[in-house]
Amino acid sequence: MKRVSWSNNRFSIILRSSGISLVGLMFALSIANTMLTTGEAKNSLDVKKEHSSGENRNYPRSEDVKTLNGIMKAYYEVVSGPAGSIPDKDRDLSIHIKDAQVIMMSGDGKGGVKPNIMTISGYHERNSKPRKTGFFEYEIKRETRKYGAITHVWSTYEWKTTKDGPVGGRGINSIQLFHDGNRYWISAESYDIRNKPVPKEFMP
Repeated sequence: MKRVSWSNNRFSIILRSSGISLVGLMFALSIANTMLTTGEAKNSLDVKKEHSSGENRNYPRSEDVKTLNGIMKAYYEVVSGPAGSIPDKDRDLSIHIKDAQVIMMSGDGKGGVKPNIMTISGYHERNSKPRKTGFFEYEIKRETRKYGAITHVWSTYEWKTTKDGPVGGRGINSIQLFHDGNRYWISAESYDIRNKPVPKEFMP
């Protein structure tokens, strides 16, 4: 008790000698604490903005990002639609982190493979015009591996030009995701457009 009392007296003497009132100091400390708290809140928002690519406040939909099934369903729905439509950009951006990579494997004309690398925003810039024919893509089998917050999905798909039409082709999407404690995000995806046969182990 004596040590505390001595410290308080010494503190008061320092304040008086420096011309600073105790009330003034407490006011200054209150402002500093408010600024610190506000800064922490801003930093938290900035972290969320670093992940989110979407600007539309209607997204993300809770059902799109809370579960792996939900985000995979959204992944295919955003690119599907009838002739005259375009991919659902806002919804698609809401399920990807900012600058998520989209890697499309194609032939290089010499018998080799050429990776075409773009961001998710770049993908939508390339696909901003209405499609001439319908395109409906859907998952038919999934292989999932998880470690910590990371999830990798091999997603076998089929596509059609109309919902009830014949199958136009099949392929596999390789999708990298993570869970931030509240929701899923897609960080990267790759696929091969060379129309390679899907191995039996990846078929239903």
